[in-house]
Amino acid sequence: MTAAELAHHLGARAAGHGKWQARCPAHDDRSPSLSIAEGGDGRTLVHCWAGCSISAVLAAAGMSWRDMCGAPATPAERERLRRERAGRQRAERITRRRERARYDVLRGADTALDALAARLAAVAWCGAEGDLDALAERYHALLERTREAEVSHAA
Repeated sequence: MTAAELAHHLGARAAGHGKWQARCPAHDDRSPSLSIAEGGDGRTLVHCWAGCSISAVLAAAGMSWRDMCGAPATPAERERLRRERAGRQRAERITRRRERARYDVLRGADTALDALAARLAAVAWCGAEGDLDALAERYHALLERTREAEVSHAA
């Protein structure tokens, strides 16, 4: 049962988007103390601010937990849900693996670029120009690896 259906069943009034207030059927309630809301994951949230348990509220309303939770899932539905969950987990693992690989490439590029900057400063200080071509090649190779990592991350 959805939160809106429960609210309608208890004669609740709207208290905002996806929220309702009703008089609690489990105790003598003069002002609405029962909060009904729809959770972010679609669950129906019920709370009596006077302290009544949800079981007492449901019993007083002539309902049971089965009414709230619905019929048990069929084996086919459980299998479908299991496959969906496995697919989401697989996608999350792939995303984490790509992020880790991209981070490793970028971390390696940062370390190498720091070393190159130090070497360039030393070369400029010493005036040895033969090393500049090798350093420039290494620098461009690192930039290319960084671009490849970003392209593979976007895919």
